[in-house]
Amino acid sequence: MPMTTKAIGRIARSLTLALPPSVEVFRITPVSGDLATVTVEIKRSDMEAQAETPDAAPRSWQTTRLLDAENHLTAANAWQRERDSNFEWGIAPNVPISLDSGALGFDVLLAGTASLRLGQGMSINGAVSQKIFGSAATDAELSDSPTPVRSNAALYNDDGPSIDRLTADYVFKLSPTTFARVSAGYLETMFAGVSGEVLWKPVAQNWGLGFEVNAVQQRATDNLLGLDDYQAVTGYASLYVDTGFHDLEAQVDVGRYLAGDVGATFALSRHFANGWEVSGFVTLTDMSFEDYGDGNFTKGFEITIPLRWTMPLDTRSTLGLGLGNYSGDGGARLNLNNRLYPTIRDYESIDFEESWGAYWQ
Repeated sequence: MPMTTKAIGRIARSLTLALPPSVEVFRITPVSGDLATVTVEIKRSDMEAQAETPDAAPRSWQTTRLLDAENHLTAANAWQRERDSNFEWGIAPNVPISLDSGALGFDVLLAGTASLRLGQGMSINGAVSQKIFGSAATDAELSDSPTPVRSNAALYNDDGPSIDRLTADYVFKLSPTTFARVSAGYLETMFAGVSGEVLWKPVAQNWGLGFEVNAVQQRATDNLLGLDDYQAVTGYASLYVDTGFHDLEAQVDVGRYLAGDVGATFALSRHFANGWEVSGFVTLTDMSFEDYGDGNFTKGFEITIPLRWTMPLDTRSTLGLGLGNYSGDGGARLNLNNRLYPTIRDYESIDFEESWGAYWQ
C-alpha cells in the first residue's frame, strides 16, 4: 500500500508543475487488474499550502477525499498512461506444503505465468509449472472416495509439466461500488469450467459482501487438457471485514463446496507494514468425519513474502508458503487466483490512512 500512496503523491506534485494554475482539482484513480478501484481527490491549493510544513502528512490526509471510482475510465473523461505491452509474463518458484496423516510433504516447482490483454477488462491467462523435486506425491494411490475432489490431489503432482491454468477472464464494474468477474476454461490444477463472482465494496466502508457460483468438471490427472467424469456446482456468500485492529482482516464464506457438502469457512489474516502477510483458515461442513478425509475438517496456514526487498526495483511480486491438510474431500474449494476481493483489498480508506505518510516521499 505505501507504494500506491507514494505514487499518488508524486503524480499530484507533477500535475502542479505540468498543468496551468486554473486547474484546481486533481482526481487520481489507481487501477488494479483492469478495475478502477478508488478515486483520490486532491485540491491543488491545499497541496501547495501544505508543502514543506512539518505536519504535511496529517494535514493533507484531512483535506483528501476518497470517492468510489466510476464504472469506466475512458479517453473522454480521464487520461490514462499508455501500456508498454498487452502481454505480460513471469517465472517464480512455488513451494506447496501439505500435512496429511501426520506426514509432512512438499514440492518445489518452477512456475511460469502469462497474460494477454484483449481489451478493457478482457484477458487470456495461463500458468504452467514443472516439478524440480519434492515428496508430496510419493507412493500416491487412486482414492476410493465416492467424491474424489481432492483426495486424488497427489496424483496430479507427478514429474511432468502441468497446465495449472488456462482461462478467458472478464472483470468489470456494475456500479461504482460493485465489481464483477467471469472466468472460463481450465480454472485450476484439478478443475475446469465456468466461474462467476460479484463483490459489493464501497471504498469508505470497512466491510463488503461477495457472491460466487461455479460449474466445474474434474480434470484428468496428467494436468494437460483431458477431463474426467466428476462434475459439481458450487457457490458461496462471503463477508469481508477489515477490523482496523492491528491490521487484521476477517472473512466468512458460507455455501456449497466441491463435494456437495454445505458449510462455512472462517479465515483471519494480518498484513504487516513491510508487506508480509500471515493468514489461517478453518472449514466445517455437514459431511461426516468418515467421508470428510484426513483431519475431519480442513485447516490451513499461509505466509506471503513480498519480493521487493530482494530486488533492485519496486515490485508487487510475492512468494506464498502454505501449510495445511488440503487432500480431504470435505470443505474443498476451487483454487482461483483472480477473485475480486484480493484484487481491490488494498484500496480501502483505512489502508490509505495508515500509509498516508508515504504521500510526501
